[in-house]
Amino acid sequence: KTGVLIEPGTVFKAVERVEGKDGQVFLKVEEGHIVGWAFTTHPHTHEKLIIPFAETKERREEVTNSVIKAGFGELSIQMMWKGKPVSRAAIQNVEVQVTQYRFSQTVELKLAQILIQDCTPEGKLYSNAVETFSPTRDADAKEALGREDHPCLISVLYKTYDPHEKEFPGFCKDLSCSFRGLRVVYTARFIDELSSFFATGAMATIGKPPKGAVAAKQSQHESKRLMETPRSENKEE
Repeated sequence: KTGVLIEPGTVFKAVERVEGKDGQVFLKVEEGHIVGWAFTTHPHTHEKLIIPFAETKERREEVTNSVIKAGFGELSIQMMWKGKPVSRAAIQNVEVQVTQYRFSQTVELKLAQILIQDCTPEGKLYSNAVETFSPTRDADAKEALGREDHPCLISVLYKTYDPHEKEFPGFCKDLSCSFRGLRVVYTARFIDELSSFFATGAMATIGKPPKGAVAAKQSQHESKRLMETPRSENKEE
């Protein structure tokens, strides 16, 4: 009677519910200044036309459209000076997984460990200058590496939700982050050696020509300058 058509798949709110004859149910709909009634069952075919929204919800993981996984076990860099190792830096066990469901998605990022090792002969006492903090014993830590719940330095979990999911918590986005912690052993000697490596060692020569090339270039420049200098003439009076 209102002339308003409710399209298939439309979600609307009913302000009143009235039960009629033969199981027919009428729902009162108010949308602004428009007020009308909708029936839940077709009067001739008895086909169900309106389904309660709660019955249309599905489990979040019931339909998985795609899963993308990427990661690597270890990325390490070793610094050498005069043929001897100075330090080794490594990023271990990085995993990224993106799961796309029918209505929402999940993005998960894990970084297990960052490690900086002192490789100098004096660094045997505290070989790990920087490492992921783990309060468990070494044997327990090694055993935990084989499980999915092994200690992670950084863990990020991003989820989106949709009202059509049974797990819908009442909000559409959720971001959780955790940082386990780093154990840092500060030794002035190791810091001085790293500073020397970058200031006067192999890293300091990047982009600079060799010393021999600089000396040869200066010699060529001096010879050219002498050749271009005019000779003075001695005049006898």
